Amino acid sequence: MEEQFALVINITTKCGHETSVKEALERAMPLIRDEVGCIQFELLYDPENETKYIIYEVWQSKETWHAHLSSNHMMQFSLSTSNAFTQFHVSEMKFVH
Repeated sequence: MEEQFALVINITTKCGHETSVKEALERAMPLIRDEVGCIQFELLYDPENETKYIIYEVWQSKETWHAHLSSNHMMQFSLSTSNAFTQFHVSEMKFVH
């Protein structure tokens, strides 16, 4: 059985895309949380700089995360936010036991 794993995603939007990215994230969030294999999904933003977000995700396995990436709502998110980021960095993290 695969071990759970976490992702930390650092996002910076281009100026002028703050509202569209926030709305796209808010639409996707409940759908992601309801996905099979999603243990936790948290979205944080910097109140002093609304172009900056951090997403913290915990998935049951890489298989469930890969299925998530192919989901309709993630495809829609990608389409609706294409060219909206100056940074979109995904770090796969391991738990300290």
